[in-house]
Amino acid sequence: MSATPQSRDYHDRVVKNKSNREAAYKQSFGDLEEGTLYRDPLGFQTSGPSGSNPVALQKEWGEELENTVVKWDSSVPGSNRATVIEKWNELQRKGANLRQTREIIGKALDTLDWQLPLDIITDVFVVKPEQTPAANFIPRRSTQDDVVHATPQTDQPEPVFGLESGASTDAEGNRVYEFEDPDYEDLEYSVEGYGVATRISDKMILAASNLRSPEATQEEALMLGHRQKTERQILWGTSATAPAQGDANGWGGFADFGQRSAGHGVDALDPTTADPEDYRETTEQLIDVVEEAGADLGSIAIFGPFDYHRQLRRAFTDEIRYDPGDDIITGFATFAMEGGNVPVFKTNGIPRLSSYPTGETNDGIFVVNMESVELAQLQEVMVQDLAKLGPEERMAVDQYNVLVSEAGDGSTLTSDHIAIGEIEVPA
Repeated sequence: MSATPQSRDYHDRVVKNKSNREAAYKQSFGDLEEGTLYRDPLGFQTSGPSGSNPVALQKEWGEELENTVVKWDSSVPGSNRATVIEKWNELQRKGANLRQTREIIGKALDTLDWQLPLDIITDVFVVKPEQTPAANFIPRRSTQDDVVHATPQTDQPEPVFGLESGASTDAEGNRVYEFEDPDYEDLEYSVEGYGVATRISDKMILAASNLRSPEATQEEALMLGHRQKTERQILWGTSATAPAQGDANGWGGFADFGQRSAGHGVDALDPTTADPEDYRETTEQLIDVVEEAGADLGSIAIFGPFDYHRQLRRAFTDEIRYDPGDDIITGFATFAMEGGNVPVFKTNGIPRLSSYPTGETNDGIFVVNMESVELAQLQEVMVQDLAKLGPEERMAVDQYNVLVSEAGDGSTLTSDHIAIGEIEVPA
């Protein structure tokens, strides 16, 4: 089975048109209030007195679609009582295309804006992604705007001694004070759409035992590609020069916003000579940088390549700064430093240290205050049916979002909320 990419102007379709943005938002989030933090599975931005309070509204939506039995009209093919997911599969097996399936279910649910979110329905789309912890665990907030604003407070007023006695008076004897206000910065982030189109021939459909087989395989591949693309964009942003794997046409990422280790007086790691203790010391220094900038330990996360993760694990046996990751139910093999507060994730989005070019200094790991970053999501990953031309089913999978950072807009690399560990491989 082959898939041929086709061009599609996503940006014009959604972002520039308010009515289209509203429709795309409703497909993803229904009546959810705009600006809701709907996904924070590790509780980075939703910590409470008793610890982290994870938010996983997507999981709840998925469970509702999987478990709520609906009474279907007798004109709808298949059983009269079935969940939305069961009905989706029934219609697909009976030969309905994506548009027909969506319209039949939407009519029964009394909303034609209904759509099936790809990344939460495991019964329909069984996705086994590579290690993509940034894409999975970064907090996500809904938005209907094409431009998202963040307003970090960059400086606070400084109290002075003798304010009353030191103030001058006007002609009427009233005190004249010098007022100081906090300093704020207005940061703007443009929502961008990215997607991929594909096609499945009728011959492939008819040759299969049921329609879902080839189509589900195609959809799974498209979803996996989206998750990997999002992971790399979060980490590398517009950096597209090796070993980075970001997209210069996309939005900025950690590599655009953060401050590199040299700016903090932290030596770059040489993987050809560094031992596990060097990895441990460097990582602890970067954690201290982010914590000193105001981050709570429970809001810090570390993202590194597989061999960095392995070397760092070797530095710990029974020391107080390390706890096993048994209590971190993430689906990703990990461990936590600083008394179990700082998870260390390995990701396929960062190449192995052994793959870094010689004679250069490059970004290698990211230590991030996860309270200072989030994905502003206009539309979650959705499957869209395209017009049928000839003996083919055509579909696209797309989403609209942007990484928002209180740490800066990427114009200067001065943010201490994202500390970047550098790798220097000698020639």
